Amino acid sequence: MPKWQKLQKQLKAQKEGSSSRSMKKMMRKMGKQGMDMTEIENVEKVVIYTNDNKIVINTPENVTKMLLQQGEVYQIVGTGTEQTLEGEEIEQVVEETPKEPVEIDEVQEYEPPSEDIKLVSNQAGVSLEEAEKALIESKGNLAKAIIILKEK
Repeated sequence: MPKWQKLQKQLKAQKEGSSSRSMKKMMRKMGKQGMDMTEIENVEKVVIYTNDNKIVINTPENVTKMLLQQGEVYQIVGTGTEQTLEGEEIEQVVEETPKEPVEIDEVQEYEPPSEDIKLVSNQAGVSLEEAEKALIESKGNLAKAIIILKEK
């Protein structure tokens, strides 16, 4: 079962009333897998703008931010309503859209979890340092890292 399906299943269990202790356990597990999950508290409203619509989620039940190898993922649990954008709102969205690329001040380098490093090292028969370099090069893709090392 893919990680996202496991996460979805665990969040569903949380919604159905599982204890905060099991939630903390799940978050620790995810941290070991290279995922950092944080619940965003006191969220009053979430608005998602598309080209011609907006989705409004008033008083979402749960908003979670997950930092994955590929980037940030926000998960919102709640009931949304889809609305067509009106003239002024369309202009506002266009005005807020950056015209030039936005510079990122700080880029975080991927740091593979020690479990992944050990696994790749064992599978490819190389040192932990070589396994770590291959994981960084493959951006955390275990199979790709092993293939890179076996082809050397």
